[in-house]
Amino acid sequence: MTQAVEASADSERLTVRTLLEAGAHIGHPTKRWHPKMAPYIYTKRGGVHILNPRLTLEELEKAAAFVSDVIAGAGECLFVGTKRQAQETIREEAVRSGSMFINRRWLGGLLTNFQTIQTRIDYLVRLEERVAKNELHAQTKREQQRAVTEIRRLNNYLGGIKEMTKLPDAIFVVDIQKENIAVKECLRLGIPIVAIVDSNCDPTDIDYPIPSNDDAVRSIRVITHRIADAVVEGRERHRTAEEERLSAEAEIEAAESAARASAQAAAAQRHAKSTTTTSSRAGDASAEAVTIEEPASQSEAAPDRPLTGDAVETPEPSPEAAIGPVARASAPATGEAAESGGGGACSRSRLGSCAGGASRWGSTGEESRVVERARCRAAT
Repeated sequence: MTQAVEASADSERLTVRTLLEAGAHIGHPTKRWHPKMAPYIYTKRGGVHILNPRLTLEELEKAAAFVSDVIAGAGECLFVGTKRQAQETIREEAVRSGSMFINRRWLGGLLTNFQTIQTRIDYLVRLEERVAKNELHAQTKREQQRAVTEIRRLNNYLGGIKEMTKLPDAIFVVDIQKENIAVKECLRLGIPIVAIVDSNCDPTDIDYPIPSNDDAVRSIRVITHRIADAVVEGRERHRTAEEERLSAEAEIEAAESAARASAQAAAAQRHAKSTTTTSSRAGDASAEAVTIEEPASQSEAAPDRPLTGDAVETPEPSPEAAIGPVARASAPATGEAAESGGGGACSRSRLGSCAGGASRWGSTGEESRVVERARCRAAT
């Protein structure tokens, strides 16, 4: 029978037959029952209540799914069972699943006064390190024996939670009546409770009650094994999720690196192109400057050349030089113009040439009007 129970416990899913063979359906005598357990009681036989194994299986799967989700979210589950029937099972299944456990005695304030408990855990760890390093060799045998005894005593109470650095995210309890202090501390701190509840227990304060026999070793082993499997499954899910997250981050980082490299290459191309364009523009500007400077140098060198023949041109007078003599000659030239008609024509021709010279020298509109008035006076 024991081999059949262990073989069924190793299977992935439990069945009603497995629970019946483990005795999970047997409750307490009818005179010791709790009325709030009525929904989970199937019948009574021989003065003993019989729990419904189908409801037990359903609630067990719900609790296992919850524990798996907690562990998959990087949480921790604390196994608690200090009654004699559950001590060995709690320790074995907790160690197999890599969980924390309490199987000797629940110290008051273990959760609500965790800071103080943490100091004792640190003391235990330091003491074990001193013994491992043989630092107590220089002390007397009595002191060495006292240290070994202290280590053994603390391990009985705190050996299962030496790795606990924070409060657990869920707690699994066997027999909530015996572990009522642990239940009250969890209720005060708001920690979800998964527990085996028998026909004499109150399931009101339990988040995930599992109606089952909490006195039979086989029943405790089957249910605890299923919860430990849920913990292992949750750790596997967490590991897979972490691997996927790391691979996704690696892909994103690779994509960002490629995008950065392409952006840098494009920027380098744009920079090279802009540098080429700037150098070509500078070359064009220098060529234009050389082209402009060549005529200027030729015009400056022109007076040094010998002027011969008809190519020599007399420089035209400035507008002020053309206007001044005409204006001065206008008053006395009136009588002479009356005596000689040719003199007026000559004066007009000279004035015209002067006006033409003024216009050729780039005179403004005012200068043109002054020249016209002087020409009219000279003509009259």
